[in-house]
Amino acid sequence: MTPEQPDPLHPPSLPQNHSLQDHKGIVGVSPAPDADGLQIAFDPSKLSEDDVRYLVKEHQGEVASALRKLTLRLEGAGSEASANRLGGRVEQIPGVRRAVATYLGRVLSLTFDSSEASDEGLLQTIKDSGADVQPFEASFRAESSATAWDKLRSGQLNEEISCGLGFLALTAAGLVEHFAGVSLATHLLYVAAYAFNGQQGVRSAVASLRERVLDVDVLMVLAAVGAAIVGAPFEGALLLFLFAFSNVLQRYAMERTQRAIQALLTLRPEQALLKKPGGNEIVAVEDLQIDDVVIVRPGEYIPVDGIVSEGSSSV
Repeated sequence: MTPEQPDPLHPPSLPQNHSLQDHKGIVGVSPAPDADGLQIAFDPSKLSEDDVRYLVKEHQGEVASALRKLTLRLEGAGSEASANRLGGRVEQIPGVRRAVATYLGRVLSLTFDSSEASDEGLLQTIKDSGADVQPFEASFRAESSATAWDKLRSGQLNEEISCGLGFLALTAAGLVEHFAGVSLATHLLYVAAYAFNGQQGVRSAVASLRERVLDVDVLMVLAAVGAAIVGAPFEGALLLFLFAFSNVLQRYAMERTQRAIQALLTLRPEQALLKKPGGNEIVAVEDLQIDDVVIVRPGEYIPVDGIVSEGSSSV
């Protein structure tokens, strides 16, 4: 490299101790839509691509701290297609870079720029948009500690109760029709079976139609109604029961998975032994910075992800 050429790894005229946005030649900085990188606009007459890469490396702590993740508890009923539409709406909120919603897991996870939005502001904005969301930790903790009586009083077991009553009504209707033929009692029992087994499906179908989505919930409700119209109410009620029962089993499986994950998270250490030139210091895990050196003694949990710089052990 000749003396006339600037060293791209050490740009001589770039100011120090400023934010990336303040550097001369940087026009704009924003996280990429997929939250996995940066979008940087710069003036090529003042900075080269190597200069920009150098600046990003120098300010990687600032860039990383600007991006934050927020996980919310998503309540209500809806299909995954409706959840995708909800995630798309949330991504339109200023500061949000990525949003993923699922009614199956009852979670709304989003990545946002903390310089443009705050946790409380995003939560309120999402609620104002019509989504029923709550802070994940508080909601999950309250749900995990709730007894069966608490769940019954709060309505959390309504889906299980409706499914059970629907099964009884369906069974009774089939038996009455088989032994006594079609009568007023048979029709009333089928109506009860439809009402109990179809509650969740109808709510999900209505939510999907509001989002202008034609999905399996809508098709299932239409199929059950069509079965009743053509004189096959037992098949329609059975379809609704199988759908409701599968939703109950699916929710129980997801809740067991979430409880297992929560149990693992409780094992995460809250403190770490930080190595410093003047002596080691115990600090909160949240206070650790990039390039910090953490000492892990035998038998201790590893507090953060990192690279082993010295020593070896079994984990």
